[in-house]
Amino acid sequence: MRVAVDLSPLVRSFPASIRRLTRSILDRVEARGDVEIVGVAPPARGLLGAWRQVGLPRAARRRGARLIHCFGSSFPLAAGLPTV
Repeated sequence: MRVAVDLSPLVRSFPASIRRLTRSILDRVEARGDVEIVGVAPPARGLLGAWRQVGLPRAARRRGARLIHCFGSSFPLAAGLPTV
């Protein structure tokens, strides 16, 4: 299964604990080999919330993802894909 992952905790200002958790989970899931991770990162500047609502779902669909995973407490409301 191809999963689009919101990489904003790795490229934006997030607590170190969230960055470590994100990296650790991604490493473990990739090591399993049964899930294809498609990392999607927001632009370096701009409104993160707006990107999550529009840019993230658009990028996920373009890359053929079947699911969107967000590590933060916000996620796209109308992604057109299952979101966790």
